[in-house]
Parts: sequence; C-alpha cells; structure tokens
Amino acid sequence: MACCKHQKTVPGKKVGTIRFICRIGCAAGMQHWLKHMDDRAAQDMIDQGKFRDALGKFATGVAVVTALRADGSKLGITINSFSSVSLMPPLVLWSIDKASAHFETFVNADRYNIHVLAAGQEDASRHFAGPFADQFEDVSHTLDGHGLPVLDHCLARFACVSFKRIDAGDHIVLIGEVEDFDSQDGGALTYFSSRYATLQ
Repeated sequence: MACCKHQKTVPGKKVGTIRFICRIGCAAGMQHWLKHMDDRAAQDMIDQGKFRDALGKFATGVAVVTALRADGSKLGITINSFSSVSLMPPLVLWSIDKASAHFETFVNADRYNIHVLAAGQEDASRHFAGPFADQFEDVSHTLDGHGLPVLDHCLARFACVSFKRIDAGDHIVLIGEVEDFDSQDGGALTYFSSRYATLQ
C-alpha cells in the first residue's frame, strides 16, 4: 500500500496493514505511519480494571515486609507478590508500586524481613496495608540482630539482604538473598479475588 507516488512496496512481500515510509522520507508517509502506530496503540491498550480483576483470579499467600526507615523507625507493608527465585544462591522476590508512600524506604533498604502470614493473621495484613503512624505500637513483635522488626506467630520468615532491583513498569521488583529463615507448621492466610481465606 503506497502512501504517495514516491513510495514503493517490496516485491513478493505481503504489505498487510503496514505502511512503508517512502524512500525520500516524505512528510505524508511519516504522517501515515504515525497515525497507523497510534491506531495500533489504541487497539493494544487493555482495560486496567479488568486486567487487575483477572490477576486476582490467581490465589496467593499474604506476606508482610518489614524494614527500617532512614531515621531508624520501623516500617511494614503488606504484599502478595512474594515468590521464590533460586535455591543456590537462596533468592526470593517481591515488588512494590512506585506510587507507594513507602517506596523510597524499601527500594533503598539494604535488608528486610519477609513474613508469610498464618491463618488468623488477617488483622495483621489489613493493619500493615493501612496508613498507621506507629505501625508497631500494638503489634506483637521482636527485633532481630540488625534492629529490624520480626512479627510473631507467622508461618515463615525470610531475613534478606538486597540482591538486585529491577525496574518493571509501574513497579520495582526487589530480589533478596536469604541470610536466615525460620518456619512453623500451620494454616496459611490466602488472598483470592480481593477476599481473604485460609488454607489448612
């Protein structure tokens, strides 16, 4: 399909919907190409709300990540993006929204603790998902050797040092190398289609 008299198609090739820019770079050819790309971009856009709902069909566990702010105060955030990566070296990952109020703290943290929540810890999940000034005032916890909060009664805890940060769209993927961990038997808190449940 030619955009102007200067434009040539490639013999023996299917042109389809692609418009070839003319060999002398005519303005009309460029305008046609840009319009075509705009049309394709509009077609390729997906409904973010429906996409989020579809992602919610993947049942996950629930975790809380704790770290220290630059001033030494304690911070926690609820996530469900936790995943294992590697056994050797022992690596795990999670991701954080760039728009999160806690983004700078966690992206710049040299170490953090990831807690897998047990059945019955829905309140803890909701608590650390909220904007509480002192998140740990009424939360049962201890401190590890680095002063980071360790939540009580969790199914598992992974003490991590920052291994790698990967920019990925509107999130940053944080990969941590596990220095220490502990776990216990019990049911798990799960999250599916925006609802909490338990798995025994």
